[in-house]
Amino acid sequence: MAKKLKLGSMEWAEEFAKRCNTNEDYLEYAEGLTTSFNLHVPDADIAFNWKCNNGKAEDLQEGLNENYEFSLEGPKEIWLQIIRGDLNFMDAVQRKQITIRGPLPKLMRFMPATTELIKIIESMADITDFEV
Repeated sequence: MAKKLKLGSMEWAEEFAKRCNTNEDYLEYAEGLTTSFNLHVPDADIAFNWKCNNGKAEDLQEGLNENYEFSLEGPKEIWLQIIRGDLNFMDAVQRKQITIRGPLPKLMRFMPATTELIKIIESMADITDFEV
């Protein structure tokens, strides 16, 4: 059995970045995507930011980057449902359970990459310690 990584830990975030950077489908869909992201779960005190350079996750850091281009934010229970595969990410966005801030037309051009990114998050369910 794989070692469980605490959701929201730097170790968990690093594994997520590693999976993004080695996923051929994601990298193909994200080719040309250069931006910066914040991921924020306020009620669990989880915050990460990273740069995306031609799809590759770089400069992963704890905390929020005030100079971000995109921000993904939502409550812990919604993120847990998404990671477990119990809730579709886009449904959560449409219901305003997850908030995306940033130039949405740019993100829409990379919708297949976003879909693949959610698959990567869901693939981490078996190694995630959900006790946050």
